[in-house]
Amino acid sequence: MERIPSEILGNILEYLVLLNYSPWHFTLINRLWRTCALETPTLWAKISLYSSRYGDIKYNGNFEGDLIELWKTHAGTRAISKGNVTICCDGAQLRDALQRAKSVPVSFEVHADKISYDEPWDISDEYFRDLRIESLSLIMAPVQQMYGAPFYLLWQIVSQSSVSTMERLVFPAQFSLPSVFSSRLDAFAYKLNKLELGPHQIDVLTYYDAQWKERIEHLDIWPENYTIPPPNSTVGAWANLVSLYFGAGSWPHCTSSALEFHRLETLKINGNFYHLDVLYLPALQTPDTGWLNALNVPALRQVTIQLQNASSAEPVLIAPSPIETLILDVTNPKKFTKDSLRTMSSLKYVCVEKWGGASSWEQQLLAMFFQDSDESCPQLEWVEFIKARRTKTRSPRI
Repeated sequence: MERIPSEILGNILEYLVLLNYSPWHFTLINRLWRTCALETPTLWAKISLYSSRYGDIKYNGNFEGDLIELWKTHAGTRAISKGNVTICCDGAQLRDALQRAKSVPVSFEVHADKISYDEPWDISDEYFRDLRIESLSLIMAPVQQMYGAPFYLLWQIVSQSSVSTMERLVFPAQFSLPSVFSSRLDAFAYKLNKLELGPHQIDVLTYYDAQWKERIEHLDIWPENYTIPPPNSTVGAWANLVSLYFGAGSWPHCTSSALEFHRLETLKINGNFYHLDVLYLPALQTPDTGWLNALNVPALRQVTIQLQNASSAEPVLIAPSPIETLILDVTNPKKFTKDSLRTMSSLKYVCVEKWGGASSWEQQLLAMFFQDSDESCPQLEWVEFIKARRTKTRSPRI
């Protein structure tokens, strides 16, 4: 192993990082492997900022079940790895990691819930000026306010580093994006195309005209484990969205016109539709599944529909769309009927994860898809029942 060229070793270690493995185990093989690892910038491309007080790291060497000693700083403190992520718990570790990352785009996690506001990180702006950001995630406690050390670290990352390579941005529900951050994203974050938000964070995007939000193609709004009354917000048309995901409990108040997603290809609605009681749009006739009927999605290719305990009697009637893949999780068969299929003439694949019908519900579904002479879905090729028998068919006769 001592004879393996360092270039090949570097490629091996970089490949392990891409596979999300921890390459640091291999630094224990011999001195050559360790030296090569420390000099391979890609191994420092994922950095997570924690508190030195978190988890008694200095004393018992335990970090959430996964700890490997990587190197020692000039101050003699240890640096930590969790998988392929480098954990930095003080300024000395962060300075060392940033110097080793060099010009490789870095994915940053700032655990503001673990960093005390009065912690002295002692790192100057110059260490961030040659840094390129690929993604930035902010993790906060439910009722935490952002100030002190966590805010200053985030400020240094956004204001001093290059955001021209940033592709992904993650904010929790309670963090208000400062206008100076948004201005910098407007001016330089041309590659930013994925945004992940807490359910009550949507309104932040409406405080000002942000050009960067027009570049977003993938929007994820995920649920929270705590309850905060959602603010009134205006969600305008996200004309460039390609995929949209709503998590359970994520339904915000809205006061905009009908949502129009002209490039949307994937729509996933996860959770109980009861939450739609807090979603209001002027174009809707009902506070329940009617909102889905009002969507204009001319490019939609795949849709996941989960209807559980929906309150209104109106079935889902999606506007005409070239939907090819349909995933169903329906407890009330009256919510998805033959009429729901009439605008899905391009449908090819159907996956039924759950259907709350009679004992012969598979036969009822097949009849709904194929029995009528008008054949609402003439291109249908595959019907799959996840929790029952699986049926592949092109033109069954029932």
